[in-house]
Amino acid sequence: MRQDAGAPNSANGTQAPACAAGDTLTALRRATREHHAELERRLPPSAIAASPAAYQRILAAFFGFYEPLEERIRRAEPPLDASARQKTPALRADLAALGKTPAELDALSRCDDGPDPGSPAEALGCAYVVEGATLGGQIIARHVRARLGLGPNTGALFFSGYGRQTGTRWREFVAIIERHVAHPDRARAGRAARDTFVSLTRWLETRSVLDE
Repeated sequence: MRQDAGAPNSANGTQAPACAAGDTLTALRRATREHHAELERRLPPSAIAASPAAYQRILAAFFGFYEPLEERIRRAEPPLDASARQKTPALRADLAALGKTPAELDALSRCDDGPDPGSPAEALGCAYVVEGATLGGQIIARHVRARLGLGPNTGALFFSGYGRQTGTRWREFVAIIERHVAHPDRARAGRAARDTFVSLTRWLETRSVLDE
C-alpha cells in the first residue's frame, strides 16, 4: 500500500501533490516513517494486482480494517467532514462489483483491536494514515487497470481515491492538521498515526496478504 505524505514518490517515478511540510505534518511523517516503509515493502502494487483472487483478498482485508476504524474516527469528532472522506463505501462498492453479495460482505471479518482515538487530535493522526494512503492509491489503480482491467466503475474505486480531486483533498487535509493539531497534541497525534500503521500491518498479516 503506497502512503506518501506529499513527498516525491521515488518508487513509481511520480511526484505527490506539492504541499509545504508544516510542523504537524513533519511530526507525523517522523512518527510513522519506519512503519510506513515496512508496509510498502510488504505490500507493493505488483502484489495487490497479482491476480483477481489476490486483489479481492486485499480489498476484503482493507474493508475489515477501514470500516471499524472510520467509525472510531467519526466518534472522536475530528474537525473534518469524516463522512465525506470515508473509504468504506468505495470498498463495499468494489467488492460488490467483483461479485460479493450483501450477505457475504456482512460476513467478512472485521478488525476489533484497531486504534480507538480518544480525542480529535488522535483521530486526525489516524486519518493521516488513511488520507496519505489515498495518494499512493493512484499508482495502485494504474497497476490494477493494466493487469486486471478494472476501473473505478468495475472494482477499483477504492484505489482511485478522490479521482482528479485527490491532490486537492490532500492539501485540504494538511491544512486541517496544521491548523488544529498544535504543539501539545502533536506527540499524541503521532502515536495514533503510528498505532494505525502497526495495527493495519498486524491485521493484514492475519489476512495472509503481506509478503514476508
